Amino acid sequence: MRWFFALFSCFLLLTQPRLAFSQSLTQNVLTNSTNLRNGLLFYAPCSEGSGTTCYDYSGNGHTLTLTNVSFVSGPPQYNLYALSFPGSGSSYAITNNINLSGPQPRTVSLWFNAGSPTAQYPTLFFFGTDSLCESFSLATTNPGFGLHGYSCDVNPYPISTYFNNSWHNYLVTYTANTVIEYMDCNAIVYSSLTLNTAAFKPIVVGLEAVGYTNTYFNGYLTAPIIWTRALNNQEIQSVCHGGHP
Repeated sequence: MRWFFALFSCFLLLTQPRLAFSQSLTQNVLTNSTNLRNGLLFYAPCSEGSGTTCYDYSGNGHTLTLTNVSFVSGPPQYNLYALSFPGSGSSYAITNNINLSGPQPRTVSLWFNAGSPTAQYPTLFFFGTDSLCESFSLATTNPGFGLHGYSCDVNPYPISTYFNNSWHNYLVTYTANTVIEYMDCNAIVYSSLTLNTAAFKPIVVGLEAVGYTNTYFNGYLTAPIIWTRALNNQEIQSVCHGGHP
């Protein structure tokens, strides 16, 4: 009987550190997820799988309404559905008006998968107006793409590299007149800009604005997220590896 208690004691000593490590790891993951809800303005994970809406899980009621857009399997990192934009036929998704005005800090993240563009200026995400520095969008101007703000542009990413029928995470932060762009977790752009986006405009996904036929996006897109703050590096790495609010 003594050998049984001795063996059991050894088992407890061996497993206790592992249990503590596992608990600590779980707590860190939960903490990161909770932190990602701080300053959350809009989050459409597109988890519905069918229908004509992607609900806003931020709690702010900015549901995406879909027009000529269908659901497909999303990126393996995210384990969700994605939206399929055919690049024609007036396909887009749009919210109600959202308040992202002036030069306030922000972070925008989304996942996309596309081949060679079929439109002249395909736009993945758009907010604002056509006036100088009053928009905040992810769009292409051949041969590059990135943040566009109407003469306040930072579009260094080669279309030939990233429009390659593979999933990519794009994330951009803006604070104190500084733009930092990330592609697949790597920051490659730092730029000084002063943005002044117009207040109370809708978010348009897959198009710059209704009627702008030369801006249709042809590809897959999912999980657009907006925060009203610049995420820190730990949060950014969590998001670009599939973490979400």
